[in-house]
Amino acid sequence: GGSAQDMSNSAAVAPKMTAFERVEAELRDRIISGRLAGGTRLHVDALRHEFGVSTSTVREALSRLLAGALVESQPNIGFTVAPLTRADCLDVARARELLELEALRDSLARRNDVWEAQLAGAYHLLARADRRFILDGDIAAEPEWRARNLAFHDAMVAACTNRHLLNFRRICNYNSERYRALLPVVTRAARAVPDEHRALFDSAIEGRVDDCLGIMRSHISTTVRLVIDQLREG
Repeated sequence: GGSAQDMSNSAAVAPKMTAFERVEAELRDRIISGRLAGGTRLHVDALRHEFGVSTSTVREALSRLLAGALVESQPNIGFTVAPLTRADCLDVARARELLELEALRDSLARRNDVWEAQLAGAYHLLARADRRFILDGDIAAEPEWRARNLAFHDAMVAACTNRHLLNFRRICNYNSERYRALLPVVTRAARAVPDEHRALFDSAIEGRVDDCLGIMRSHISTTVRLVIDQLREG
């Protein structure tokens, strides 16, 4: 589950969400966090009763998750959660690298003081969560770390103006996050992540574009390496 902060945030935006957006967001969170494992059947009727919505609403939500590659659909089987595999993990990482670096390149080219201030705020929050979750090993801090990590990466590309690029990036990041969530504990290799976040922030703020892109490429590959090791053991 999410933190109290997560819940209050979702409650704050809930009135603005349509019924299918609410169902989509909840199912997406369950899939990304691993509460709904790969291969799990998603029964439309059961979901309709759980959420108190119409069949068409559930199908619309599942169709959107299908478009985002989090869900699969097969004749005579229906909707299932997409499986997690080493091959898919590598494919997701490659796509994420291409999209993330291009969005970051565009964002850095358009950087201004408002972007810098928002990035500084996001980094400040992430650095605190890095210390609690990764360096101190407080597993209870994981949901907060996950939210702040995503917020930091979003802030890095916030000046990018290509909405299609940002949309595909978001879909890819949802899939990437599923794999990162497989990491049950903080490994020794993961302890380099806070330093990478600091290096990303410094290079972005200082406008060192090539350095920032190189660090981001390395940062993505670090996560992939950790996940692939976990999948090999699993």
